Amino acid sequence: MSDEQTANILLVDDKPENLDLLTQILTLDGYQVRPAINGQIALAAVRNLPPDLILLDIMMPGLNGYEVCQQLKTDATTRDIPVIFLSALNETLDKVKAFEVGGVDYITKPFEVREVLARVETHLTLRNMQRRLQAQNIQLQQELNERKQAEETLQQRNRELLLLNQVGQMFSSSLELGHVLDTILGEIQRLLDVYSLSFWVIVPETGELVCMQAKGPGTEGLVNWRLAPGQGITGWVAQQGENLII
Repeated sequence: MSDEQTANILLVDDKPENLDLLTQILTLDGYQVRPAINGQIALAAVRNLPPDLILLDIMMPGLNGYEVCQQLKTDATTRDIPVIFLSALNETLDKVKAFEVGGVDYITKPFEVREVLARVETHLTLRNMQRRLQAQNIQLQQELNERKQAEETLQQRNRELLLLNQVGQMFSSSLELGHVLDTILGEIQRLLDVYSLSFWVIVPETGELVCMQAKGPGTEGLVNWRLAPGQGITGWVAQQGENLII
């Protein structure tokens, strides 16, 4: 028994004899079949358990087949369910309208068993292929996102290593300390995309923190500020020895 033959099919027809005939044909071929006697019952059945395929009569009291199909196609949860229309009408206009409202095929009454089974199997196969393709696309997109994230992380790490190397070179150079610190803070600000930042040193004798350089909005006058041990966020970071980006 193939995957297509284990599919769940919803039959919609206001004639019990048609439902009985189609149920017998499809059940004997291994399909799971649910009958619905009108459009309202069909819509409720679809919402309760979306089928893999719908065989839908056109001429029904209340909601006709076209109206049922239009409602299914306007709902994101049911619009991809293939609909095969059933009707005794055999005019070109009716077939065109069936496709216009979202049907994938058209079977005329009286039913020919081999035609019904062939069309059902064809559209179930196409539906399964569509599902597999959608799943593959989702997986591919996830892989692309993960690869992009990994590449961005690698680039960030490379920029950080380059900055560390530049910092080491600048501190060992003969450049004036204020210029070195200002340059370093500018590079860190760009690398981490932060609003403002500052550079503090610990006074060994007192444990106080002294601001040596600051950059960015709101840091005016911050240079030479002193903080008691553990005071504020900066004091906490120095005391705990942990990185923290605000």
